[in-house]
Amino acid sequence: MTARPRLLPLAPPPVHRETIGSYLNRLADANHLTIGYLSSLVGPSRQHRRVDNRVGYWTPDALGRLAALTGRSPSCLVHAMPPLGTISDPVRHLRSASEEVIEPRRRPACRLCMARRHIHGLVVRSTPHPTVTTAGSSAINSTT
Repeated sequence: MTARPRLLPLAPPPVHRETIGSYLNRLADANHLTIGYLSSLVGPSRQHRRVDNRVGYWTPDALGRLAALTGRSPSCLVHAMPPLGTISDPVRHLRSASEEVIEPRRRPACRLCMARRHIHGLVVRSTPHPTVTTAGSSAINSTT
């Protein structure tokens, strides 16, 4: 894999906080490729589930290869999919290789909201857990 990959004909934009697996699957679907083939273009061939957000097996040049395939800058990809930023951090990269970091839950994005952005297909995003404040919990307890 020494040759630089060519730009894919269709490169849908990543959605903020989209999982890596979701974006790779949408990219493969848009270009009528299998996820295994697209994965081999990025780096080590692997099947990516749509909820997958692990990058422990990615090499440091994989982010550059994904950027070349999509025509987007590495910083744009990291901004949309923050786990990609751990590729260059050896400590976080090793931890990600052995176990997936506890992350927010993953949910499908609203199809109507995505259609409004001209994004079609299933988008899986990481969503933060709802936090309960102490004032909110005491208000709930006082009404019961």
